Amino acid sequence: FRSNFVHRRMAIETAVHRWDAEHAAGAAGSIDGALASDGLDEFLHVFVHRTRDGADPVGGTVHLHCGDVPGEWTLRPDPATGAWVTTREHAHADCALRGTASDLLLAVWRRIPLSSIDVRGDTGVAARFVAAQRL
Repeated sequence: FRSNFVHRRMAIETAVHRWDAEHAAGAAGSIDGALASDGLDEFLHVFVHRTRDGADPVGGTVHLHCGDVPGEWTLRPDPATGAWVTTREHAHADCALRGTASDLLLAVWRRIPLSSIDVRGDTGVAARFVAAQRL
């Protein structure tokens, strides 16, 4: 298990930092869709629970939907703990973030602005969700 986690983490980390370097050089492309979808899954199950100190409450539910490869998640705050409960499903939420897996991954890691993807519903919830994560 641990070895698989490390390999997964390194592949995703390398892809995002490769994008950073290409972006800095003015030649940013995209991250492979399957790898980006896996990166979203990791982010939504692991990193989403690391909230930045002083972050505004998100105040709603969030749905993410990849338009190019399989990948769809819905996040709801647990009423008892406030922690995010992430499910791999299509469901109604207060806001929906839609785009390519690459663009969604780059948006949640705050590499590109939310205006680069399709945000439906409560844009404030979307903005607070992305801003709340301690990266």
